[in-house]
Amino acid sequence: MRTFHRLALTLFATALVGGGIATTPAHAESYQASGTFYYFTTLGGSQHIDNPIIGVCYPVPAVPVGPAESYANRTNAPVTLYLLSNACALGAQGPYSPGQEGSAVFLSMRFG
Repeated sequence: MRTFHRLALTLFATALVGGGIATTPAHAESYQASGTFYYFTTLGGSQHIDNPIIGVCYPVPAVPVGPAESYANRTNAPVTLYLLSNACALGAQGPYSPGQEGSAVFLSMRFG
């Protein structure tokens, strides 16, 4: 039980700290999508990622932006959004196709 609490606290702290550093798994290919992915937040307004790298996890910065609430995928790659983690690990939604847009609350995203 103590390990569970430590894990929950770690995930919560990670979500609060956020950070703008994209992370990539060791097995990820280094292909780049073309186009722009837009996301929108109440606090930060419109944000975007240009030509995202396939397989890289892009967190939504926690300060001052907060969780994203909607998106527009204007890239040539599908995107998976993650509700419960800024590390592309929990609460997967999608994948959403190129050209797709809609409402979704998320803390991170991965293309490909």
